[in-house]
Amino acid sequence: MDELIGFLAMYFMSFVLGVVFTKIWIELFE
Repeated sequence: MDELIGFLAMYFMSFVLGVVFTKIWIELFE
């Protein structure tokens, strides 16, 4: 169960970082 939670947390963090990076990219190159 702990491994599943760790995997979900890692996936969620990568998703959040991807969204933030995309927003910054759009702001810079709009």
